[in-house]
Amino acid sequence: MLARWKYLPIRLRLFLSFGMVLALAMLLALYLQARSYSQSRLDNLVNHHLPAQIEGLAAHLTLSISQDLAISERLANSYFIEQWVQDGLSQERQEDVIAYLTRQMAQLETERLFIAAQYQGRGYYFEMRDGEWSQRMLLPPGTGDDWYYRFTQSDSTYVLDVDNDAFTPDETLAYVNYRSAVNANNGLPLVVAGVELDLSEMTALIDEFHVGESGRASLLNREGELFIGSDETVLSSEPVQRMETAETLATPPSLQLLPNEQLQIDDIEHNGHALLVGTRWLPELQRYLLVEIDKDGYLASTRERFLASSGIGLLILLVSLLVLYPLTGKLVRPMIDFQRQLKDITLSLDLSRRVSTDDRAEL
Repeated sequence: MLARWKYLPIRLRLFLSFGMVLALAMLLALYLQARSYSQSRLDNLVNHHLPAQIEGLAAHLTLSISQDLAISERLANSYFIEQWVQDGLSQERQEDVIAYLTRQMAQLETERLFIAAQYQGRGYYFEMRDGEWSQRMLLPPGTGDDWYYRFTQSDSTYVLDVDNDAFTPDETLAYVNYRSAVNANNGLPLVVAGVELDLSEMTALIDEFHVGESGRASLLNREGELFIGSDETVLSSEPVQRMETAETLATPPSLQLLPNEQLQIDDIEHNGHALLVGTRWLPELQRYLLVEIDKDGYLASTRERFLASSGIGLLILLVSLLVLYPLTGKLVRPMIDFQRQLKDITLSLDLSRRVSTDDRAEL
C-alpha cells in the first residue's frame, strides 16, 4: 500500500490527505458536539426538568385526594356522629344521621361512605351506598373486616388502602380510613370513617404524564407493589426493594425506595434497559411516586440530530473537496514547472540553461 502511495501524483496525494483530515476533523467535531449536547440534556433532566416534573405531578396527585381526606376527617371527628355513637346508636336519630351522610356524599360526589363505631365494647359498621343505608356488626379478626383491625392497631391517623367491599366481597375498592381523635372505653377509636375513592382523576394524571417520549409515572405502595401505573412502564410490573435508611442504600440494579419525602433520582440498568428513575414519597397518599425514563429513548433525538448533522457535514465536505482539488493543482504547479524545465535540460543537454521559478519557499 505504501509503495503504491509513492507512485501516486503529488496533487492526488495532497487531495486525499487534505480530504481525510477534513472528514476526520468534521466527524470528530460533530461527535464531540453531540456528546456534549447529550450530557447537557441529561444534566438538565436530572437536576432541573425531572425534579420539577415530579414535584408538579406530586402536587396534582395530592390535590386530587385532598377533598376525600377532608370529608373523611370531618366524618371521623364529627361531634354529631360522636354524640350519636355515645348515645347508643339510637334508631330515633338514625334518619338524621342518614340525612347528614347524604349531604356529605353529595358534596364529595362519591357513591360509598362508611362509619365503623365502637359502643360498649362492640363494633358496628354502617354504610351509605348509592343512597341505600346498610348496617351490621363488625366481624372478629381473621375475617373480612381485617382492614379495620390492621388500621386501628397502627399509629396512622388515616390510610389509603385497597380491600374487598364489606357487603360485596368479590368487589375490590380503594378507600380512605380516618380515625377519630376520641377513643372508646376499649381503647379503639370511637369512630373510623371513610369514603370510597374515585381514582379516575388520579389515574388520568398518571396516564397523561410524560417526560419526553419515554418518561412514564406510577404509584407504588410501601412494599413497592403497583397501585396505579401505565402499561408502558418497565419497573412497575415488578416489586422493587425498599430500604429502611439512606445509609443502607445500595448500588442498583434493583431500585431502592426511601421511606421519607426526599426526592431520589437513580441511574439504573434493568433487564437490558438503561433507566433514569425518580422516586418521591407522598405522605398524603402514603404511596411512592415513581417516574422512569428510558435513557436511550430520551436521547434518541440527539442521535437523530447527530445523523442529520453528519449528512449535512458530508455534503459540505463534498463541496469542500470540489474546491480543494483545483487548489491542490495550484499548490503543486511550481514543482511541475520545475520538473518540466529539468526534463528539457536533460533532453537537450544544454547545461547553460538556468531553471527559473517564482516560488519563494523550498523551491
